[in-house]
Amino acid sequence: MRHIFLFHSRQHMKRRTSLACIILSVLSGLRAVESFAASPSYTNPILAGDYADPSIVKVGDDFYMTHSSFRYAPGLLIWKSRDLIHWSPVTRALQEYFGDIWAPDIVHHNGTFYIYSKSTRGNFVIHAPSIEGPWSKPVLLNVGEIDPGHVVGPDGKRYLHYSKGTAVGLADDGLSVTGELKKVYDGWPFPEEWRTEGFCLEGPKLFFKDGYYHLISAQGGTAGASTSHMVVQARSRTPLGPWENSPYNPVIRTQSRVETWWSRGHGTVFEASPGDWWIVYHAYRNGARTLGRQTLMEPVEWTPDGWLKSKAGQDPAGPIPVPKLPPAPLPPMALSDDFAGPKLGIQWQFWDEFEPGRFQFRDHALVVKGKGETPADCSPMTIMAGDLAYEVTVDVEVEGNAKGGLILFYNPSAYAGMGIGDGALWSGTLASLRKTRIQVPGKRMTLRIVFDHNEVDFLAGPDEKSLKKVANSEDLSGYTHATFGGYLALRPALYTAGDGNAVFRNFRYRKLNDQ
Repeated sequence: MRHIFLFHSRQHMKRRTSLACIILSVLSGLRAVESFAASPSYTNPILAGDYADPSIVKVGDDFYMTHSSFRYAPGLLIWKSRDLIHWSPVTRALQEYFGDIWAPDIVHHNGTFYIYSKSTRGNFVIHAPSIEGPWSKPVLLNVGEIDPGHVVGPDGKRYLHYSKGTAVGLADDGLSVTGELKKVYDGWPFPEEWRTEGFCLEGPKLFFKDGYYHLISAQGGTAGASTSHMVVQARSRTPLGPWENSPYNPVIRTQSRVETWWSRGHGTVFEASPGDWWIVYHAYRNGARTLGRQTLMEPVEWTPDGWLKSKAGQDPAGPIPVPKLPPAPLPPMALSDDFAGPKLGIQWQFWDEFEPGRFQFRDHALVVKGKGETPADCSPMTIMAGDLAYEVTVDVEVEGNAKGGLILFYNPSAYAGMGIGDGALWSGTLASLRKTRIQVPGKRMTLRIVFDHNEVDFLAGPDEKSLKKVANSEDLSGYTHATFGGYLALRPALYTAGDGNAVFRNFRYRKLNDQ
């Protein structure tokens, strides 16, 4: 007989709940714009889900943003917006797997787009004549540290700033460095009694205004205590210093664990329209760290003496007046997929690889060749969920001696879900074989996972109308960086292991109303 297996990691932690007040939703999978008669408003996040380390650039009337893609490929998803509220995916600039990718900086200079970033293979740059591409293959830069930030000096010379307050010259074409990293900035000495993860000077982003270069940096650590992360400002008459710290620092910081958004930091400051200044940054939602670090935005203002401050009275969790830009709705990224082909939807990413030869389309079905033996070693294909409550459903059929199924995946040591096929599947921790076997006829099943504020139910049946719960509910609130490292999020995923193929049909993602 064929069997269905349910497996999960052994980590269980108590969940903390937090409800978002959303008046009117206009984006599927994204947080809503809230429209009030007198003052149109929005509610954070502007991109829900694990969109960490945001970098934004404005070209003409268009804004483009990208984020860390970590160990997933294709990577470096670029988003487009005209009003900073509605965001639509453009392309994934990095098609090949290039290691663990952190903290990019997207740049437009002399008619060319650049993305500078760091991976486990080293610092690199890719470039393109237009935002849609074609994007070049990565060009390695012979330089250390992390989190590049690009800036152009008064003489047209280009520089990259990096973590630990370092900087280096950049060739005119932007594709190589011209010297060695040098220490140019010591950071802001925040009070020792503050509860942080460490000093962690990183994430430099720079711009020029009113005769000064402004250096926006992250400090305090990105995933420790709820009050760790912060954004600080310094300024200089030159792109390399000396730097003067703002007397109003920090510009952004979580003050208390009772706030809705934790570890607010890694900011990029920009002018949306003349005189209208904003900052995008990332943060964890209180009680929902499994969703990763989400992209938030809030207005900032300038003091009479030329420094930035968070806008007085503005709560990042409350309704915020929209930027002074015309409304410009764009189609959001669809998460459901009917697998019509002929290419993989932009919502999908593979863990630790991208091998187009592993999959093909067959009459509204995705056929994936097996690899490895369990979800831990088969490079699952994932989507990014951003809702506090949702369900995912898929029809699965196995061919040959394959094993395939539907899981929630953090990393190879932490996942939970179901699969059909012969043989035993390891648990998420690779330490126990806790599983539930239920005899099922044939090789085809419909599987569903319901995720509700970190509490999870697993359902299966011969079709969607016959779904039944197949195991006890689980609490997955511990599937976070605090437990397993990696700065990741818990993602819905499809996996195919063993010798043969798994055939997936009609993948459905549905946001649940209980937010």
